[in-house]
Amino acid sequence: MDGHHSEAGARAQLRRLLALARDNEEKLQRFNEQELQLIATTSLHEVLARIVLDFPAAFALEHVSLALADPRQELPQLLEACDLPPHIAQQVLLLDAERLEALGLARRTPLLECFGPRYAPLFPSHPPPVSVALLPLWRGDECIGSLNFGSADPKRYTPDSRTDFLARLAAVVAICIENGANHERVRLLSFTDPLTGASNRRYLDQRLAEAVACAARTASPLACMFLDVDHFKRFNDTYGHAAGDTVLREAARRMRAELRRSDVLCRYGGEEFVALLPGADGERAKEIAERIRAAIGDVPFMLEDGRAVSITLSAGVAVQVPNDSDEAAAARLLHAADQAVYAAKAAGRNRVVRD
Repeated sequence: MDGHHSEAGARAQLRRLLALARDNEEKLQRFNEQELQLIATTSLHEVLARIVLDFPAAFALEHVSLALADPRQELPQLLEACDLPPHIAQQVLLLDAERLEALGLARRTPLLECFGPRYAPLFPSHPPPVSVALLPLWRGDECIGSLNFGSADPKRYTPDSRTDFLARLAAVVAICIENGANHERVRLLSFTDPLTGASNRRYLDQRLAEAVACAARTASPLACMFLDVDHFKRFNDTYGHAAGDTVLREAARRMRAELRRSDVLCRYGGEEFVALLPGADGERAKEIAERIRAAIGDVPFMLEDGRAVSITLSAGVAVQVPNDSDEAAAARLLHAADQAVYAAKAAGRNRVVRD
């Protein structure tokens, strides 16, 4: 009898081990699939979208979020350039190193435990999870953030659970995020005017065509604004090109301060700038242009030698014609704004003219 029970127990143990092996093999396959798909991505947008959108289904999770460290204060610009949809952007959180440390995320190994109030900032969607896996993301000696998994199953993540698969996934995610961020930095540099930090004409050509097509498709307004610093050649002749560069940098900063996050500011050439305002009709665009004109003309510019100088700005505003979406529509909109700023200059400068 004892032999019979011993044999039955051995068979039961073998079945458990085989079931565990199959479960681990299936789990490894799921992890491998996600890692390979992630490695194949090139842009930061793709990396973040795959993590936030694909991981919940692939790993049967109710919550997936990313907390990223931002010691250089550059991630807001990179994420804005990625143009993430809101349902993805809300799952990407920016934390400083002190906050990561306070949450216990600046550690080398994954943390698996029950959800507690201290982790609420990491899981912005509701209802909150019951058990969590917090996967620190390291590149060399720097913790760049945390990948956060949340489950409604209280037994899904417990302190005695295996973490080898999760640790390997975290390493792959960290590499892909760093590569995506580097890709975005290079892309931004190729589309950025080095003097003013505004987008350049190359970016305008691409973004204008996209904005015109989107406005026509969604039947929403799109305004284009030409902004031209008045008598800039005379200014350079009087104060020098270094002073002119100082003025252009500060003028671009003041312009951006009056624009919305969704707007695009580009340096068109020399002292000319173009702003695209998706969703803004003519009246709203003219109001913003007047604010920019006042921000430039009402407050003197301080030169490096301490002198205060005043400049003015002329602006031309045009609005896309409804349903105008053929290949030449972008050129027509830009030309209309250009003609409007010429009209502003002809009328005496330091004013806004709407097409």
